[in-house]
Amino acid sequence: MKQSDPFLGGFDWYYWQMVDSLETRFLQNKELVAEILANRADVSRLVKRKRRKPEEKD
Repeated sequence: MKQSDPFLGGFDWYYWQMVDSLETRFLQNKELVAEILANRADVSRLVKRKRRKPEEKD
């Protein structure tokens, strides 16, 4: 395999671009997940409240 092989050079570059974008996406998702986890308790409280309301009317 020669260094001048365009496919291998291109693949190597593409691979690292992919890893880079996955890493940034993962870090963004981590922040998003932390936000979701922080809000989950509030959301579950709202859902429980919404479920109780129809029962109270009956």
